[in-house]
Amino acid sequence: MLSLSHPAKGLETLIHKRFKHSLQSSHPVFAMLAATLKASDRWAWLAVWVQCGLWFVMDLGHAIIKGVIQGLTEFLPVSSTAHLVFVDTLARLFGWSTGAGSLREEEFYDILLHLGTLLAVTFYFRQELGQLFRHLAQTLRGGQWSAIDPLFGQLGVSFIITSVLALGVVKLSAIVMAAMGWSTPAIQDLSDYYFHTPQWVAIHLVGTGFLLFWLEKTLHQRDSQTEIQTKIPPANGPASPTQEDSARVASPWMQRVTWPQAVAVGVAQGWAAIFHGFSRSGTTMTGGVLAGMDRLTAARYSFLLSIPTFMAVALYEGIKVFSHGLTAQLDWPVMLLGTVASTVVGYFCVSGFIRYVAARSLKGFAVYCWAMAALMLYLLSVVPVAPAG
Repeated sequence: MLSLSHPAKGLETLIHKRFKHSLQSSHPVFAMLAATLKASDRWAWLAVWVQCGLWFVMDLGHAIIKGVIQGLTEFLPVSSTAHLVFVDTLARLFGWSTGAGSLREEEFYDILLHLGTLLAVTFYFRQELGQLFRHLAQTLRGGQWSAIDPLFGQLGVSFIITSVLALGVVKLSAIVMAAMGWSTPAIQDLSDYYFHTPQWVAIHLVGTGFLLFWLEKTLHQRDSQTEIQTKIPPANGPASPTQEDSARVASPWMQRVTWPQAVAVGVAQGWAAIFHGFSRSGTTMTGGVLAGMDRLTAARYSFLLSIPTFMAVALYEGIKVFSHGLTAQLDWPVMLLGTVASTVVGYFCVSGFIRYVAARSLKGFAVYCWAMAALMLYLLSVVPVAPAG
């Protein structure tokens, strides 16, 4: 038990170490607690336990909040990155803690949250993925390369285009910024710049809203044309199935995707990967619909494409963190708890959104994007955040 004459010195030291930067800040709560800890031993034990309470509410609570937000917004066309940046902006404004002491560590934590949603979408499509890979194994064993479901190749094309486009722009911008002397430890390329500039994230979120309106306008025009065409019987009868259609026995749960559509989705995802604030799901769905996909196929294809994309991003960011020796500084229990939250919430969100998008308009999400962007810009104008350095 703790006593007034013998407070928990070890715990007090631990709290001091954990909140080193916070206790030195000008936030009134931390300033008061710092003064209390410097006072007599009579009250030191009380300050220690208050700090423990603050750690639970602010650090652990913040991690869970970010995990829930990531799970809710990753598969909705509202930009999960914009919401995570918004939460981090509030955290810096009000002196909250995330368990990550630098912007690089915060970025890695966001990657862990994306890893949680990767687990969610993989589990949701577990039966479809199992069917695809079982069919792939059977065709490879039989040497029937032409019978491989083309969906594999189309997802691969989309992923390669995304990677080449994103990495090309990132590497080129990194070279230019280094040559011009614009690079900092936190901002080394164009993607870093947009990620760590909340104002640009909010502006790109406005762009997401316009993309969703464009998507719905395209679908409305297509539905009107289809209604007219169905009244005119085809001259040559129904079209015969192609060889590609017959090969698509492993993915009957999704309409046929063409190679131009795969290219369009890859370009759209590359755009969203560079310009943070554009929703990945919203942008890729728009790219697919503009290339001729229906809304449900666009949503399913976007979610399937997120699996290799998230895996590649997590691997890339993980290598950077381990190579820079940041693992010892990370608060793994807090971060993993947030990841679990994003996994659980993400699974139910992708399940609900698939049902929603099949029959309903996305214009409501567009209005939400504009409202959220306006709120972000207002808060940033009232209490501006210093640029990352």
